[in-house]
Amino acid sequence: MTDAILTAESLTYRAGSSVLIADASLELAGGRMTIVIGPNGAGKSTLLKLLTGELRASDGGVILLGGNLAAFQPWRLACIRAVMPQSGAVSLPFTVREVAGLGVDGVGRSLSRGEKSALIGRALETADVSHLASRLIGTLSGGERQRVHFARVLGQLAAGRTVAERQILFLDEPTANLDLRHQLDLLDAAARLAGEGVAVVAVIHDLNLAAAYADDLIVLNNGKIAARGAPAKVMTDALMSEVFRLDVKVGAPPPGNIPFIVPSRRAAAPQI
Repeated sequence: MTDAILTAESLTYRAGSSVLIADASLELAGGRMTIVIGPNGAGKSTLLKLLTGELRASDGGVILLGGNLAAFQPWRLACIRAVMPQSGAVSLPFTVREVAGLGVDGVGRSLSRGEKSALIGRALETADVSHLASRLIGTLSGGERQRVHFARVLGQLAAGRTVAERQILFLDEPTANLDLRHQLDLLDAAARLAGEGVAVVAVIHDLNLAAAYADDLIVLNNGKIAARGAPAKVMTDALMSEVFRLDVKVGAPPPGNIPFIVPSRRAAAPQI
């Protein structure tokens, strides 16, 4: 892969005597959506935390736009990359609009109040939480809070474009707690960002959604990258069965006339 925004070189992460990530190397280019899959405990969230700089690797390093990730000033890093973690708990009595605006306020220093308000409004609309703007975030359901935090990273990226030409978005289990429609809404919006040149990296447990949306799949198993490539190449019966420790038949309907639902990827979300 050429023109990488981020490069990970032989990343290893140890916690005590346990090796959670072992010798992981990868490149992330703009305009592509990379989805990380693997069983519980495979190291998916740990890998994302290493790539975002939340964790420091025991060995190896992360290069962002040609520089050492650890050397970036926080404000500059916030313009380049946005992170939606698994849990985005907010204990303070903030409204939905205030939470969504955290990303914009943090990086959009050169923007006028009106420009900031417009960015926040578009992010709320894309995440389908405009109607909740005045609600306290603590009163929302888990899925609604998830969408608010997605609005936050959308606004952050939009504000960061005033400074950074190349950006990367990290999403750790972004579809957790979401109903089917909102899962597709979120992934459509992420795919649209990739289409605009953003490098998008997501951890997703739903293998059907991963297959539908990934330009590149990374299969993680026991802290190691077991495979990487296009879904059609990576998702084989043998590899999926080995990694998930099940008898998996890729593309085969379940036996016994059991109904199953595979949603179709839809048109990209509106530009924010």
